[in-house]
Amino acid sequence: MHRFVTVVVALAATACASSQKSEPTVKSQPAPEVRGESDSNHATCVAMFVRQRECTDLYIPALVDLSISVKRYGDIEDTREELIAQALKEWEVDSTDTAIEGTCRTALDISDSNFIEQQVPVIEACLAASDCQAFIDCIIPATRVWWEHRAQDKQQQK
Repeated sequence: MHRFVTVVVALAATACASSQKSEPTVKSQPAPEVRGESDSNHATCVAMFVRQRECTDLYIPALVDLSISVKRYGDIEDTREELIAQALKEWEVDSTDTAIEGTCRTALDISDSNFIEQQVPVIEACLAASDCQAFIDCIIPATRVWWEHRAQDKQQQK
């Protein structure tokens, strides 16, 4: 079955919309330790994943919806609810401190530094969002740009 929880590090220049909707249940864990690393891009990446984890109830369904809308995994026969259930199971592993640390290191290693530098302010703006809905409204459109950027990179490598 296809993975729906993917590396989401570099984000698009999308304005963050604020929302007055009520907060979903927050999944709380202490933030992963950056272990003295001075790389602010890494710290921003970790903070982004921590916020995604805190907003799981909104983040995962929005991520699945994005995956479906862009046909990221081709034609999918599973229902939206089945895909969300699958993604939530994967997210239990992918959102641990250890996984976040590894994902951020890998994503920053494989990504174009110019693209990352351009997107860090966008990520920071998303992180400043007042609630989970505002954060999701900011991060999901930006995720789409990350996927498009990675797809272009893969095309150029062929």
